[in-house]
Amino acid sequence: MSGCFGDGEAPPRAGERAQPRKDDPPLTHSWQLPATTSVLEGGDLGSLPPALADALMANGAAPGISHRIATACAQAGALVDTATLALRVTIDAGGNVTALEGDPAGGPATCLADAFRAELAKLDSLPAGGALLVLRFHPTKRTP
Repeated sequence: MSGCFGDGEAPPRAGERAQPRKDDPPLTHSWQLPATTSVLEGGDLGSLPPALADALMANGAAPGISHRIATACAQAGALVDTATLALRVTIDAGGNVTALEGDPAGGPATCLADAFRAELAKLDSLPAGGALLVLRFHPTKRTP
């Protein structure tokens, strides 16, 4: 940790962050959003095979989805004290979500996972695979 969080914001407390796992795919796509436009600071996405992350990034889908789900969960009061959250999703050959897990588990993960599942259902023909979406939230914007 660099100790610099900008704008006098205090660093988030320990335990509020997603924890990497040995079997996580490499993160290959990233985006940033300013605090003036979103509760979401940014996101990172990766998958195995990489074609799944590429499909999720097509036409700006993943950044748009992540902004919408973060906004909805923040407005519901579900992101209080959440610094980062990871969503791990598995897609089958038919493009259906077969597993979706939020890390760390709890209310924020449930809110974001439910909203993410609904957004994925709107997308056409995703390739099979496993993806990791890591969301980072602006510290001063996590409340309604």
